[in-house]
Amino acid sequence: MEHIGYNLTQDQISLRDRARHIANAYIKPRVEEIDKKGEFPWDVQNAFKEAGFFAIGIPKEYGGSE
Repeated sequence: MEHIGYNLTQDQISLRDRARHIANAYIKPRVEEIDKKGEFPWDVQNAFKEAGFFAIGIPKEYGGSE
């Protein structure tokens, strides 16, 4: 069986690294607290929003990042 290659582009690597940074900074230190409370962590949403993740896939002409 032949292996399928999986290489990320520089843009994909950057996106992955930004997401990892936010997760490590906002989620990892308090994952048990977040789970225990059962409440949505709005600060995490805001961090992803400020990093531009909510605009992915939306053309720039409509306020997105593409």
